[in-house]
Amino acid sequence: MANSARTLELEVVFHHPEKGGRTNLPTLRGSKYRPHLVVPPDDEMLGVEFVESSERDLVFGQPAVVTVSLPYIGISYQQLKPGAAFEIFEGPRRVGYGRVLGGKRLRSNKSFKPRPLRGSAHAVSCTTPPRRYAVRLNSGVKWPLIP
Repeated sequence: MANSARTLELEVVFHHPEKGGRTNLPTLRGSKYRPHLVVPPDDEMLGVEFVESSERDLVFGQPAVVTVSLPYIGISYQQLKPGAAFEIFEGPRRVGYGRVLGGKRLRSNKSFKPRPLRGSAHAVSCTTPPRRYAVRLNSGVKWPLIP
């Protein structure tokens, strides 16, 4: 899903451990760091996945530019507009803060062609990048497909 997910560039700062922050900074090489972002004054937690960083190593209290993907289908990320300030949460703990620098779209899968689903004459497969859904014509129910 990372190939077609929308991504954002963020400037983030992680709090020192004595200020309630993480004891260790996340490593972005080969690991998946998935905190939640909260854009005040709303308290809705928006799940993101850190993908890469422009800094070789993150440092407590120092700003770093990172790229995050917006992995969840059906969640509105409209609050994360360029210039928006946010807080970084791990569960109930506020571990950092930052602002949105801008968005970019990774390469989408344009070679996908709709085709009938196997085993059902009354189903059609359709696509609207970055999501794929199956729609059963007789019931009108949608559910995400696993590629």
